[in-house]
Amino acid sequence: MYIPIVDTGHGGMIDGVYQDLASKKTPPDPKQYTFTQSNITAYEGVMNRRIGSRFEFNLQKLNRELFSLTTHIQQDITLSTRIGKINKLVKDYPDKKFFLISIHCDKLTKDIKGLGNKAKGGHIIIGKSVYKGKNRVENYIKSKEIANTFNNVFKREAKNWRGIHERDNIAIINQTNCPSILIECGFYDNYDESTWLNSEEGINFITNLLVKSTIQL
Repeated sequence: MYIPIVDTGHGGMIDGVYQDLASKKTPPDPKQYTFTQSNITAYEGVMNRRIGSRFEFNLQKLNRELFSLTTHIQQDITLSTRIGKINKLVKDYPDKKFFLISIHCDKLTKDIKGLGNKAKGGHIIIGKSVYKGKNRVENYIKSKEIANTFNNVFKREAKNWRGIHERDNIAIINQTNCPSILIECGFYDNYDESTWLNSEEGINFITNLLVKSTIQL
């Protein structure tokens, strides 16, 4: 039975201030979007935590073991720190079958304000390599198997589902020593999808599919 390590991308809110290390990159890539038609701002890290928190809660109701990495931490933890914690956990508990699920919402452009874009739908990303360790090929194969399980559930029940993609430039899924997937739940710079992802209906829908997928592993 696989044990999910739940990572929620980017930061949350501390005293009303959004924690977003990506906005300090060169060039900046702020993980937020303000819709000018409503003056409502979607904060990706906050959305990720809402989904991750509900996902963890629902798994715990089923007495499923999990490891919560960032869901209940509002700071935007650096990638190197998160990867280090994951790899240490895997090393310290070699008899446990961990897999990483990194929960995100997508954004089409680097704009931070506007009427939104027309892109809709989520997808799953897996890495093309594992940073180190003798299980590189094995973890890649298992990542594909896990991704296929999630993909089969989501493409059957979620609208506009975009399938599975492989990328070699996302550290959280390429530098971890366990099977790893990153799931983009939808576009937070699409007005309708962002509104839905921030609603109880949307959160429940996504988390139910995440749970349904996880318990099949």
